Amino acid sequence: MDRLALLLDLNAEQKSQVQTILDTERGKMQAALAQFKASGTPPTRDQMKATRQQLKTETETALSGVISPLQLQKFEALGLGLGGPGRFHHRRPPSEGAPPPNSSSQN
Repeated sequence: MDRLALLLDLNAEQKSQVQTILDTERGKMQAALAQFKASGTPPTRDQMKATRQQLKTETETALSGVISPLQLQKFEALGLGLGGPGRFHHRRPPSEGAPPPNSSSQN
């Protein structure tokens, strides 16, 4: 959180509020995953994408009441919301010789 506060130039009050918002976001995602697990049916990609998008929108709305538009723009550019670095999924660079992720060998 200290690094984020430095990157976004957050004051102490903003830092505390942003931490609360991000903790809430994380908790909601964990609750959604638990709900999917409890249903006994794995979520589809579309369900997960919709869940992430909904939480991202909620988080951005909450953050917009705490930080400036410029700080929010920086936050988004840094990819620090849901699905960003160190969050709920990690993207690894393709290994050498591997096809790009969206390429298809079927023509």
